[in-house]
Amino acid sequence: MSKRWMKKNHVEPADLNLTPMMDLFVALIPFLLLSAAFVRIGGIHVNMPANQTTASAQQQKPEKIVSLTFELSENAIKIQGFSDQYTSLIPGLDVSIPVANSREGMKALTDYLSGLRAKHEKFGSALFHASPKVSYELSIRTLDIIHSVKGVASETILAAGVVE
Repeated sequence: MSKRWMKKNHVEPADLNLTPMMDLFVALIPFLLLSAAFVRIGGIHVNMPANQTTASAQQQKPEKIVSLTFELSENAIKIQGFSDQYTSLIPGLDVSIPVANSREGMKALTDYLSGLRAKHEKFGSALFHASPKVSYELSIRTLDIIHSVKGVASETILAAGVVE
């Protein structure tokens, strides 16, 4: 056989070059991680009964959780207390505190919330809604007072929209 024929038919094995593909992944993975939307998946908190006998379950009183709503208007803040996750209004927990003079109104709000804290053991979330006519400063001042009285609200939910 001649050398010419051997050179013609002699084929080198093909190379698979992975470098461009690796470069693509190195650039793509951080981009995907940074652009991904991290969403907190909401859920419903359910209080399941503990595994107890019926006799001991009957002896225990269910814990009453008070949930408050704050409706802030130009002249007053209306506070209502609900039990059982906003299903039934608690008698006596429906009050309106004037906030026309903001210093005296805020003091009255602080005193009222402190009194509520002394009367009730456990509070749930609070729902806060401010009328569109209320100034931003008054809304923030009111939210500060709600948060300054420790234990009155486990969390504050801001309501949006017009409530009439």
